Amino acid sequence: MADFKRIIMAHSFISSRKKTYLAQLSELASRNGVTLEWEEMSDGPDHHTIWQVYPIVNGQKWTMYIQAASNKKDAKEKSAEDVIMKLRGLYI
Repeated sequence: MADFKRIIMAHSFISSRKKTYLAQLSELASRNGVTLEWEEMSDGPDHHTIWQVYPIVNGQKWTMYIQAASNKKDAKEKSAEDVIMKLRGLYI
C-alpha cells in the first residue's frame, strides 16, 4: 500500500476531459502491478439514489477517500481525484 502511495505522489497527473483522474489512477495501478478495485454502496430511493465509493488497493480499504455522487461514475471519479490530491498535498 505504501508503495502505491509513493508512486502516486511521484506521478504527474493531468486534469483533462479526455483522460480522467480515474482513468489515470487505474492505468498507474495496472502498470505497477497494483490491484485497484472500488467499493460501491448506494442509499436512498430509486429516483434519488446517492452512491458512495472508495478504493480498495491490493485488498486494503482506503475508506479515507470515500466520496459520494448521484451516480457510480461520478462518485468513482471524485474518489480518484481525492486520492491524488490528498496524497500529493494539494488539498486536505
